Amino acid sequence: MRKEFKTIFEHLWEWECAIVGSALRDYAEANDIDVLFPASTDFRNLAGELGVPYLGGWDEGDVRIHQLKYRLPGVGKVLNLIQRSDIEDIFNDWPHATLMPGGDEARMDHHYIKPRRD
Repeated sequence: MRKEFKTIFEHLWEWECAIVGSALRDYAEANDIDVLFPASTDFRNLAGELGVPYLGGWDEGDVRIHQLKYRLPGVGKVLNLIQRSDIEDIFNDWPHATLMPGGDEARMDHHYIKPRRD
């Protein structure tokens, strides 16, 4: 496990979360590090504990999404903390590459490809 990922999990030890997204595929090329939290997480409380503004969320179809941007000393990329209302069991519900705090991995060859915006 990358040192940066260990630092993230050590800092967020009391929160259930997983690293997902492009940083798992190619850390050097990733713009940020996506950290996914289950739907049951109190995101307003998480924001307060981390000292970042809570800006609410938005709807994409039937899914409610929350997002926080967070800088963590020792990690050279911004953390993109995200929550989706349709993801409760991260390891089983998230359909793409997932790294859990204990080092368990799932679907490491399946990465979300962002749609092009023309």
